[in-house]
Amino acid sequence: MGKHQLEKGRRYFDELHDPTAGRHDLPTLRNRLQNGGYLLIRGLHDRQEVNEARRVVLQNLQQAGQLAPGAPLLDGAIAEGKRGEFLGGAKPVTHTPEFLALVQSPELMHFFA
Repeated sequence: MGKHQLEKGRRYFDELHDPTAGRHDLPTLRNRLQNGGYLLIRGLHDRQEVNEARRVVLQNLQQAGQLAPGAPLLDGAIAEGKRGEFLGGAKPVTHTPEFLALVQSPELMHFFA
């Protein structure tokens, strides 16, 4: 993730560490980001915006044949024999209004400022 390699504890990633309670402790957050390669901050984004971006990403995965046929879209169940699909970079889904509203949100910009 970014410049960091994340270790898998089992078949899938383990639960992410949640430093939300210490979200105002900048030295600790910087250290966690530098050492772990990510920050999980619950409640930073508006839930409706998150759900809208999630729906767009899942629809894109479904159209690419990556999701399990017949499973509810919002479950995001990966199809048998598939591994999901990298959606970053110049992929159109990362330039949708729903996705951009999330990753360019004032809340996110303020947090990192």
